[in-house]
Amino acid sequence: MAECHRLPNHGADGLDPLGLEDLVLIPGYGELPVCTGYSYEGKTYREFPEHQSVFHHCTPEYKRLPGWSEDISKVISASEIPKQARAYIAFLESECGVPISLVSVGPERDQTLRIAA
Repeated sequence: MAECHRLPNHGADGLDPLGLEDLVLIPGYGELPVCTGYSYEGKTYREFPEHQSVFHHCTPEYKRLPGWSEDISKVISASEIPKQARAYIAFLESECGVPISLVSVGPERDQTLRIAA
């Protein structure tokens, strides 16, 4: 799985809800490591460090979430999304401080689900 960098917390900025693309690519992983911060020389950064020279020496900190194996490409409503996938979405919302209102479960237009935000 490709390493993803931490999304900054923008909840206080009044941003619009987010859309989550390519949820269909995640099934099959036993667990999902989500980067929640970085550490360097005893300091923990919840956002990217200010200086690139620090960032290059940071160690990512991960929260490991359970994965799911169900094929979600045929899901047509938010209630059909597997429990672990819903937990993953809720975790991302909590970490970012912004609700997720759209989830893509495939490449077609009708595979974009509107979920409660």
